[in-house]
Amino acid sequence: MEEASIDNALLVPQRGVSFDREGNASAMIVNDNNQVEPRQLKIRREVGQYWLVDEGLAEGDRLIVSGLQKIAPEATVEIDNNEQQTPMNNGTES
Repeated sequence: MEEASIDNALLVPQRGVSFDREGNASAMIVNDNNQVEPRQLKIRREVGQYWLVDEGLAEGDRLIVSGLQKIAPEATVEIDNNEQQTPMNNGTES
């Protein structure tokens, strides 16, 4: 089976992405100042338990996937380095 690369696309865990009533996708990330920042996303498709994201995230962004009910935009957060962190993958299609 041939695999194709998609430039600038990322695979991200579905649990880190929310959708509003109109179907618009968004996520919360932790920026360089350890503050919560909302991002609007463009989703290409589902890949297992991941979303293939075309726009809105960059490699190295720290996506929040748990404790979403405890945060708000611009809140300062502390990263738990003991918790398993999974880097976002460059998107590939098979």
